[in-house]
Amino acid sequence: MDMCRDVAKHLNEAASDFLQGLTPVDLIVSLYAAALYVDNDVESRGSKDECVVKSLLDSGANLQHIAALLASLESYFYIDGNENGVTHCSTEENSVGTLRPVMESNVQHSKTCCHRHGEVSLFSYLNALECLCKPFSELVNTAKKHILAESAVDLCSDKLHYIQDAFHRFWKVFLMCSRCRCTSETGRERFHESQKTLLCVAVADFTVSIRTRKDIQRSADCIDQITSMKWIQFHELKYLLTSLYNIGVILYRSNQVKQASVALELCCRASWICVSLLCKTFRDKSEGIQEELSEDSIIEFVVETCRKNAFLLDVLHQCGSPDVDTSIVNSLLNWCTVGNYLERLSGPAPLVKQWVKIKCKEFRGADVEDYAPTLYSLLLKTSPTWSKKTTGIILEQELFMYEEMNSSYPKLCQKMQLKIMDILLFDVYITKDDFLENSRVLIWKGRVLRACESEDLQICIQCFSEAIYILDEVFSKSSVNSALTCHQLALAHCLRALCTQEAEPNSEVILHDIHHALELWSNIVIPRHCPADELCELVTKNAMPLLYQVSDLLSLKGHMHFHYEIYKLIIILLKRKNVPLEKSVAMLWADRRLTHALCVSPVYENFILKFSEHFGVNSDSVGFWVNCLKDSEPLLVGFQQKFSLSHSISPQENHPENSLGSDININEVKKAAMDLLSSVRSLEISHPDNCFSFMLTMAIIVLTLFRFPPNLC
Repeated sequence: MDMCRDVAKHLNEAASDFLQGLTPVDLIVSLYAAALYVDNDVESRGSKDECVVKSLLDSGANLQHIAALLASLESYFYIDGNENGVTHCSTEENSVGTLRPVMESNVQHSKTCCHRHGEVSLFSYLNALECLCKPFSELVNTAKKHILAESAVDLCSDKLHYIQDAFHRFWKVFLMCSRCRCTSETGRERFHESQKTLLCVAVADFTVSIRTRKDIQRSADCIDQITSMKWIQFHELKYLLTSLYNIGVILYRSNQVKQASVALELCCRASWICVSLLCKTFRDKSEGIQEELSEDSIIEFVVETCRKNAFLLDVLHQCGSPDVDTSIVNSLLNWCTVGNYLERLSGPAPLVKQWVKIKCKEFRGADVEDYAPTLYSLLLKTSPTWSKKTTGIILEQELFMYEEMNSSYPKLCQKMQLKIMDILLFDVYITKDDFLENSRVLIWKGRVLRACESEDLQICIQCFSEAIYILDEVFSKSSVNSALTCHQLALAHCLRALCTQEAEPNSEVILHDIHHALELWSNIVIPRHCPADELCELVTKNAMPLLYQVSDLLSLKGHMHFHYEIYKLIIILLKRKNVPLEKSVAMLWADRRLTHALCVSPVYENFILKFSEHFGVNSDSVGFWVNCLKDSEPLLVGFQQKFSLSHSISPQENHPENSLGSDININEVKKAAMDLLSSVRSLEISHPDNCFSFMLTMAIIVLTLFRFPPNLC
């Protein structure tokens, strides 16, 4: 540290004694000396960032000396231009179509300057500025939490302005040097090092401008221009956007919402440029794609960018900015462009979800619900050329998000869902090729209408009937039907059956629809080229709850002949999700699905016979059932109680001498019952008003653990 001060002292002496009059060498050497003093102060002032910043600002004389040196050097090199160094910022499409800022620089230097002093002097000036700005920027970036905190009132804005001015001069000289041709290899390498420093300086400059509330736009334009430069690399962009995001988060958490929005806007613009760079590299690289440039890694980065944009939308809304609509449209434009290069890119869910949240808050009043806009209206205002596929994805995402928010804003969300569905049905999915999408929206609409108590059931049934008509036409004309078509047709039949049960309980359509739905689901064959995991997840998610409802409905109506087909289908769907057969059986047993509510037989005889035949296991063996239930002691004890006089599941084959009664005792039954009771009591403590749940659970305990009469129904 003492050595730095000694060197700085000798440099100052050399500049004043031996180099006086050798302009600009004397000024550059003096600037090096000042930089060494700054570096020494930063290194020697304790470990706390705020202490270093405060002590640095207290040395106002040194900062004023630096300002005077910079003013003389700027005058010497004829650095001209407006205060911001840039005239304006516009946008253009880059090589992959995403929007990126284009800055027109007004920073110029005369040809005479380059001719008289050569590039050496200019690059020497840049190196001296870098030596000064590097410790400044590292200090600011390290202490940004303290600098940006509203409570940091002891920071003098006028003294911070000296540092900010040094940052900006470095930026202007860097631009000048970038227009000069450096002939030496060493010079080019040195300039490349300055590029790295420029990134740190740009972030520090923005931090200080936010703190001083001065020249914020100039700092933002500087960052935009850096991100538009051809030499910028992915890791450099990532450093910029990460730093800007962290600044935005710090400002947001300290309730400086408006300033946070500026940082986040810069971060999001840099993020999309980063995405564009990744897509270009991915597109141009035919072989040997590195792991960080794989399609999966780029998709993950795009999703993260959408999350950052969603946060920006929230911040813009909180500070009352009128740019919310513009921001989401620009983000959707960028997402859409990226989707042309990444086939497996998912929808912009984080963006649309935040948009829906904002609209729910803005239009929750009964008098304004009808005026809530859809994303479709914004898309049309921006560009009428959005593709049908893109529009459909965005609107279906919006539809899904309103469904998610339905519990908090039921009236508004139902209205918006119906409005979006009508747009999809009458403006988007309007060709014969859209039969799958059209029928999906019709089914969705029928379910939403069913949730609206004011709507007539016949309107719901009509939606399902229209979907069935469309899909039946496709089914009848095609020799090979897709698994997705079969699933949607089964779904429509099943939902129509449940709605018809409410409207006309004695209608023959009910059993016909149920039979047809079960037949379709059972015959679904997933082709090899199809993404089986996604389709299986879709079928399981939609079909399983409906199958349980249909089972309950048939039990109430006394129709038992479909039950085995339903449970077989449930087990098959679970097996496709890699659920073991034993766990599926245990689940059905636990839910008392294997017998009629009014039947004393623990398991359907028909189920036992068909189950063994279809799955190739001995379901008549007690050992099979014990193996299925072994992971749950209460279920196992209940099973042993029910079959305590039998070694066979079938009621015709009782063997009291080989019964299970000797395998358990009353203490085991009591322990299992107490375990269940304790879990119920803990539930009742957290939900004391749920008395019905307590009574129902007690009933299940009694039915599970205690033996039924041996006579059969």
